[in-house]
Amino acid sequence: MTDFAELYASLAGVQREMAEKLARLRAMRPFFIDLSLRENAVGASRGQTLDAKITILSRLRQFGFDDILLGTLDYAMPDEPTVDDDFMVYLRDHDVDRRGCFAFTQVGTLDDDGRFLPDHSQYKLRDYAVPNTLHQLALGWRGRQTEQQREALASRLAASIAWLHDNVVGEDGGPPRIIVNVIDGCDGFVTDAESMCWVFDWLAGQAIEGVSFEDPRGTFLPFQVGAFVEMARAFTPPPLKLLVHLHAGNGMENAAAIEALLKGADGVWGALSKQAAVIGHASSSELIANLVRLGNPHLGERFRLERLLPLTRALRRELEGDTPVDWPIIGDNAYRLPLSDFRQRNGRFMDLPPERIGGRYRYRLCPQVSDTEVIAGRLAEVTGQSMETFGASHLLEMMRLMRREIRRGSPLLYDDPDTLLALYRRAQASHAEPSVSWGREDSPSQESGNDALAPLLDDDTDIYRALLESTQAIPWRIDWETLRFTYVGPQIAELLGWPADSWESIEDWAERMHPEDRDDVVDYCVMQSRSGIDHEADYRALTQSGDFRWVRDVVHVVRDKQGQVEALVGFMFDIHDRKLGEQERLALQRRLETLSFQDGLTEIANRRMFDGQLMDEWLAAQKEASQLSLILVDVDHFKQYNDHYGHLAGDDCLRRVAKLLGEACSEGLLARYGGEEFVLLLPGCGPEVAQDIAESCRRHVDKAAIEHIASAELGNITISVGVGSMVPRVDDEVEDFVTAVDSALYRAKQEGRNRVISCLMDRAKVGAVQH
Repeated sequence: MTDFAELYASLAGVQREMAEKLARLRAMRPFFIDLSLRENAVGASRGQTLDAKITILSRLRQFGFDDILLGTLDYAMPDEPTVDDDFMVYLRDHDVDRRGCFAFTQVGTLDDDGRFLPDHSQYKLRDYAVPNTLHQLALGWRGRQTEQQREALASRLAASIAWLHDNVVGEDGGPPRIIVNVIDGCDGFVTDAESMCWVFDWLAGQAIEGVSFEDPRGTFLPFQVGAFVEMARAFTPPPLKLLVHLHAGNGMENAAAIEALLKGADGVWGALSKQAAVIGHASSSELIANLVRLGNPHLGERFRLERLLPLTRALRRELEGDTPVDWPIIGDNAYRLPLSDFRQRNGRFMDLPPERIGGRYRYRLCPQVSDTEVIAGRLAEVTGQSMETFGASHLLEMMRLMRREIRRGSPLLYDDPDTLLALYRRAQASHAEPSVSWGREDSPSQESGNDALAPLLDDDTDIYRALLESTQAIPWRIDWETLRFTYVGPQIAELLGWPADSWESIEDWAERMHPEDRDDVVDYCVMQSRSGIDHEADYRALTQSGDFRWVRDVVHVVRDKQGQVEALVGFMFDIHDRKLGEQERLALQRRLETLSFQDGLTEIANRRMFDGQLMDEWLAAQKEASQLSLILVDVDHFKQYNDHYGHLAGDDCLRRVAKLLGEACSEGLLARYGGEEFVLLLPGCGPEVAQDIAESCRRHVDKAAIEHIASAELGNITISVGVGSMVPRVDDEVEDFVTAVDSALYRAKQEGRNRVISCLMDRAKVGAVQH
């Protein structure tokens, strides 16, 4: 016993250290910059649209975030705006409150004469009237830094910070809030810890709010991140903020975030949700939840914690159809690069290339972040060709097309093989001499030339003709002046039965099209061609035997030297089997979606459907300052009914009540709320109409006279109803609205049942009036 007692006593220090850490974590008030408007879509196969961003910003504010990053301005191809540009312009032009709003910018450069050259992102920050910035610095160190290199870096940073102060108007007319972020900070500490500490010491003397550093590939362990924080904190004392941003390459990002806080970091910047594997970032929702788990009371004071899971899951659902969140290292999407910068390399400290553990790099196309290397890699996977097959101009055009489609509000799942190939064909068609397009079914076994359309554009040659007529894609050319075909590949006879020489003019093309497709497709193609816009169209083509077959025309508009439309050239692809498969999958998906939002017993909408639509209608009513009404219904004495008649009869009773409610009100959404409760959501409906509908529901059920002898005072099935209406403002909470209507329902039951009680919403108070 003595040995045990002594050994246990020796552990007192361990327990004391653990208790001290718990106490510190409980007492913390961590600083957050939320990136859900940016990073939630960075690792996704489709991007956020402008409408989605406007809605998400409102949700983040309601949850409690004061500091929010709006988007990225330090993109490649500054001449090609992104939806982030549109979003910031929208906020500026609609005078939306931008206090606490940040945007990524890149540190500018110095020319050979020492003159400062602002980065284009800095100009955008100024022009878009965004008041604050996370100012990005990539060191790229390959060895120890000389004193001259340090001074050159300091001169560049000083000029960039000064430019921001001189040109950017901050919150309420003050200076901008600047946080300098070292993108490859963890690598910098490993390469030259002394120079990294020198950089932080120098930054501590600048007119900035804080500093930050990243673990850019998510490969460092928590104790390493903690050590780097401790070193940085030694040179950046409060009130200067010290933040971290951690990636999920090794799966320890959340433990590293906790360790960073314990070692002196003030907070983190990241998104509520996280994307899969390599692209994953330390999720701020997980950090918040873990601090709450430890008993930190301050997060409950700051955030609406009851919204944490619904909001995070909603952000994820908005990327519906995308790859699910996955595990780093061993997951199906681990080592699928969305950005070439995330590639781990042999010889770099803490990197683990997949080849060392029996894997290999693959690629995942994410339109808001993927570069040309990733796009080429994904195309190579899909087609079986080498990455070098795909020209840089086509890859850059694919990036441009994705950005434009997201800006138009019509993003696709670009990582999908068929969508990817269609995107590549459109990129090819945007150039005067595009290369051959192919699908997975007809990928050539050797590299194709870049001038495969030459016989359609110029004089035919036997070589070009043999090349074109050996592929399953059917080439064609139309003279724009006469609207007559000048060439159609002979393969068309095998596909549709019509010989090539029977295609004389566009009338033949239009007449050999399904009547349901004809008007829309012809109008669209003619309009795009007249405008000189490359395009593609899917339609059902008539075969000579009288059947219809799905095809896709990919069309390139050829212009003469004066810029006038001269010809249309393109390929026709057989997509029949693929299209039928898509239709089957879509039908099954629609059926599954219907079932997932349908109550299995009553076949009306379920609680999941109601919760989602309630939030959508609430936000819409806030935005449009319109009325929203809610009716809650409870079947009176239903437990006694079940006990007396049995559960099968109880199920039948609920089905009948649902049918009666649907007959009494054909407007809005009718859903089963849970058990014997039902709910009616009525957007655009004022209090008087909502009251009439509620009373109509009550009378309709009462009039049906469903026997209920166990209900002594009533004798038949009746319902109690609570109803409420309001025009929600930005600072109103939907939960308060539901609670008020539920309280009205409770009063209806307390006051004798079989009645309607309306709550009067005046925000601060909720009164009740009996009807």
